[in-house]
Amino acid sequence: MKIAIDIWHPSDIHFFKNFMSIMEKKGHSFLVTSRKKDIITNLLDSYGIAHTVASRKGEGVIGLSRELLEHNYKLLKAARKFKPDIFLAFGGMSISHVGTLLRKPSISFYDTEHAKLIKLVTLPFITKVCTPQSYSDDYGKKQIRFKAYKEMAHLLPQYYTPDDSILDVLGVQKDEPYFLLRFISWNASHDIGVKGLSDKAKIQLVHLLEKHGKVFISAEENQLVPELRGRALSIDPKRYFDVISHAQLVVTEGETTATEAVILGTPAIYANPLLTGVMTEQIEKYGIVEHITNEEKLLTRVNEMVHDESLQEKLDVKRKMLLQDKIDLTQWMVEYVSNYPLKKSRKSSRSKFRRFL
Repeated sequence: MKIAIDIWHPSDIHFFKNFMSIMEKKGHSFLVTSRKKDIITNLLDSYGIAHTVASRKGEGVIGLSRELLEHNYKLLKAARKFKPDIFLAFGGMSISHVGTLLRKPSISFYDTEHAKLIKLVTLPFITKVCTPQSYSDDYGKKQIRFKAYKEMAHLLPQYYTPDDSILDVLGVQKDEPYFLLRFISWNASHDIGVKGLSDKAKIQLVHLLEKHGKVFISAEENQLVPELRGRALSIDPKRYFDVISHAQLVVTEGETTATEAVILGTPAIYANPLLTGVMTEQIEKYGIVEHITNEEKLLTRVNEMVHDESLQEKLDVKRKMLLQDKIDLTQWMVEYVSNYPLKKSRKSSRSKFRRFL
């Protein structure tokens, strides 16, 4: 089988890399397309994954729309040469359009209900949408649900083992606590009109935590005020999960980092007003993530957590229950894609497609 995978976010790489490794051993081949955003191209290169850059990150609705057109064109050009049997992506905007034009099935994996722009330009054309069971939207026959979170495709114990050598990289002693803060850029299509923590709150948070250990910040350096830039995390992107797994506490505006933290057994606070079905399940069913957006309450709770000697023990119990409830998502993907009925005909939606271009 010839498989095209389209990458739009760094987390997409982690999501697909184990799937690709298993499928390549089974004799399948891949076309990977990417975009110039954050660390995407560097991360793909570091994993030795050959890829074609299809676009550069656009800013705002107009910039993202222009990028989508450019990305579609270059993906179409690469796909005509590669001749894939099937298209895969997390999100799936471009594969839904190009798959329609080439009359090939496109499968989107997705978990973000409030990404209205992505859904608007994807759902009319995508063949199948694979979502977690906790995903709140219903797409009828197009939708396939799996009992897992996307981060489980690469962070379950059978795929990932924390590496203690990250402590030397960070300059931290074995029993010395440290904290990770993750601040996002807020320029994704589903972030438009939403704001995160203020610079004042970020500074107060750092000063509070530094009384108890070193503080590392994951963010684009130009997002940080000068006072915080010296704490910006500078590591091989592949070591990010090692940083999370050894941290005493993670405070993050990004849902992906929050989910990664609890899967790895690290206490986490999610400081973002946007909630998906996945995050709601983690908060309400498992009680494994704390959701706090009020800055004063956040600082108070952080102070409580760093003094709570039973915090880790309580999290370990919840994490065990969570992992027992979920499946091996990578193996599920391998089985689903391997057995997908490629010979089934697909109707063209060219007229619909033109309305979005």
